[in-house]
Amino acid sequence: MVGLLREFVKILALLIIVIVGLSAAAYLALTMFTQQYYPYSAGRGYVAVVKIDGSIAYSSSLLNAFGSTVDPEDISRILKSVGDDYSARAVVLLVNSPGGSAVASRDVFESVRKLSERKTVVVHIREYGTSGAYLISLPAKYINAEPDGLVGSVGVVSVVVTFSDLLDKLGVKVYTFKSGMLKDIGSPYRNITSSEVAILQEIVNSTFNTFSSEVLNYRGGKIAANRVDEVFSGRPFTGRQAVEVGLIDGVGGFDDAVMKARELAGLPMDTPVRYIEPPKPGLIEIIYRILGLGGRRNITLNIEVVAMWPLPVVFKE
Repeated sequence: MVGLLREFVKILALLIIVIVGLSAAAYLALTMFTQQYYPYSAGRGYVAVVKIDGSIAYSSSLLNAFGSTVDPEDISRILKSVGDDYSARAVVLLVNSPGGSAVASRDVFESVRKLSERKTVVVHIREYGTSGAYLISLPAKYINAEPDGLVGSVGVVSVVVTFSDLLDKLGVKVYTFKSGMLKDIGSPYRNITSSEVAILQEIVNSTFNTFSSEVLNYRGGKIAANRVDEVFSGRPFTGRQAVEVGLIDGVGGFDDAVMKARELAGLPMDTPVRYIEPPKPGLIEIIYRILGLGGRRNITLNIEVVAMWPLPVVFKE
């Protein structure tokens, strides 16, 4: 029995050595690949590229379901590390997002604003740079977009869906016990009242005023005077149209954005590019997060938010 135990320990130790060796080899290969395609030196510097891809929402948000989500905490950490890195001489934000929640979008906006005070920031919009995603692009020194990408949609939307008629047909009754008349504002189990409509519209208007004031602050001098009402109507524009109305500075591809970042930062045109991404979780952390047992945050399923920069449907604590 003791002999079998010793053999088992030897085999286990051998497996551990093999796994460690393979991991080290994979790390070295990845490092060589990174240096080959994204070379840089501390003296020469590099252009950092940060992707903002998906709906903007905190991991615990109702918007975080069935799709790609940008968590402001992740972006904040990445942008701060880039800001602290002397070798990162310029930053290109690669934006592909329809927007997200008002709070999350505002928090990413603040992170970009702080970074723009330290580095040259350029934004490239691919398919979408609308609503909250357009807000976070505003502090950039230069914004370009794909000619047929969608830009703008400066506005706020909040949606309330009610099932009261359907519940009546099904014979389902819902009883709500609340401390105040407005505690269940936006409840899907009954028809919305006129006073609730007024309150929700007031919230939407307040949030819109904050959004539009930032647009005027950063782009007011560039927006065509005869297109102001159209810009603030909530409509999206193609990249070409967005240049005409003054929402962005030019149309072009990602390479054009990188070249502009080099130009504005006074860098050589061959300054290398480096993609900055959040660290990938290990296998154990992934398993723990799926099971909800730990890790930085649990993994949840998300849905792509087509409605742009929405407020919560139901306001509850």
